[in-house]
Formats: sequence, structure tokens, C-alpha cells
Amino acid sequence: MNGGISYVISPSKVNETINENKNLSPTLDLFYPVTSAKPLAFALSASVLLNDFKNSSPDQNTTNYTQNTGFKIQWQIWKGLVIQTDLNSQINSELSDDLNQNFVLWNAALAY
Repeated sequence: MNGGISYVISPSKVNETINENKNLSPTLDLFYPVTSAKPLAFALSASVLLNDFKNSSPDQNTTNYTQNTGFKIQWQIWKGLVIQTDLNSQINSELSDDLNQNFVLWNAALAY
């Protein structure tokens, strides 16, 4: 388990008006190797990032979050021949319509 928090103050100028953006971003990451015994190993992971933006102009305040979850399997099927696959999901919220993308990514590999 890993976690953190950041606080950033960014000055800017919007339409000739001085703006100060304050961003509080707590994060939490979890990784759990369910098993690491050969020939089969798998793990679960999850992370959450929250962004809370406060501006000098209250009508521009926003809050958004990103959530990532994952699952990984590695299997040694024969004398050093390994197959690995992982599935990752990302969920984004409260971003602009063109950035509010949720997706699932599946990777696979075969190695010797």
C-alpha cells in the first residue's frame, strides 16, 4: 500500500484577471500479489487519484478523479516458456467531454 498527498498553488491570469489555482491531490495505491509460486503467479492492483481545484473565481472550481484497477497472470507453461496477460481499467470523471475517457486495456505476451 502506498499513499500520498500534494498541494500546489499556481498563479495565472485569465481574461486579464489574476487567478490563483489551489489543487489538493490525495492518492492511494494498492498492490496485492495473490501468489508468486511457480508455475503460476497473479496479482491485483488498484489506485485512486482525486484532484480538487479551487480558483479565485468560485464558478471555475472543479473536482475530478481517476481510478485504475488491474489484474495480472503469469504462467510458466513448459520449461521456461511463459505466457503473461494483464487487464487494466481506467475510469475518469468530471473532465471535459473530450477528456472524460474510460477504457479497458488488455495485454498479452509469450516469452521463452
